[in-house]
Amino acid sequence: MCLVACVAKTLGQGDRRFTELEFESIRNAPWQWRSNASGHKTMRWEDPDGVKKIRFTLCVDPAIQTQQVWLAFTDIQYSNDGPSDTITLFFNNEPIGSIETKEKWNSGNEWNKIQSSGRVTLMFSVGAGVYPVDLVATTDVWGVELDKIVLRTDNQDPNVNPFCGATFTKQ
Repeated sequence: MCLVACVAKTLGQGDRRFTELEFESIRNAPWQWRSNASGHKTMRWEDPDGVKKIRFTLCVDPAIQTQQVWLAFTDIQYSNDGPSDTITLFFNNEPIGSIETKEKWNSGNEWNKIQSSGRVTLMFSVGAGVYPVDLVATTDVWGVELDKIVLRTDNQDPNVNPFCGATFTKQ
């Protein structure tokens, strides 16, 4: 597992927080230098067969123990130069959201132009615990590059990083 506490950044105050995780910090992630990426690197992902995945481990700990924690993945930042690709998130093996990257053809010049997906999932609630979230991308032969993912939490203990692990694997 990666030690994401040093690479996940939490913004916000009070009950609502946004935690950003840089994809290139994930264990086994192939990365590429990109000057316009938030950490100057992206995770390179080529997978026409959809057999690779990122497994995030979410550690949920309510600030008010008698209430649920509300979660939503609010953004995936990426770059693409070629046909559109599909990125899907699964929570406990159930699909919870999907995006299509924008099709761009510019002879490789689009790789340093970071795009924002906007909202990936709706808000959903869970109790305290540890939960798997899988990200699967089906790409063209040129792939997609992933910069960061943003998780919104409401009622998460501010002292507990919701991203407590992440690994890139072939299924």
